[in-house]
Amino acid sequence: MAGSPVVAHPRIEFVSISVGESAHDVDAFRRETSSMPWTHALVGPEGLRPVQELSGGSAIPAWMLVGPDGIMLAVGGSLRGDAELMPALERALAKP
Repeated sequence: MAGSPVVAHPRIEFVSISVGESAHDVDAFRRETSSMPWTHALVGPEGLRPVQELSGGSAIPAWMLVGPDGIMLAVGGSLRGDAELMPALERALAKP
């Protein structure tokens, strides 16, 4: 995604949340697998339930598209893969 024009869009911010891992595990994942060059939060094991509630009970990892007003626009499987994600982003960006 790093080269994607969506990443550089001024109205979009990607955020990932790690649940249940230690900071050490997340750092190792970012070094070895994916740098995840966006905002990343670590809520730890105690954060699992609130994150699941926020995502409508979705399994982790969960994908969420949240508007600038904080309203959830899409969640879960509807955002996995370009065929679903790109149209959702286009709809969200078309709004003033």
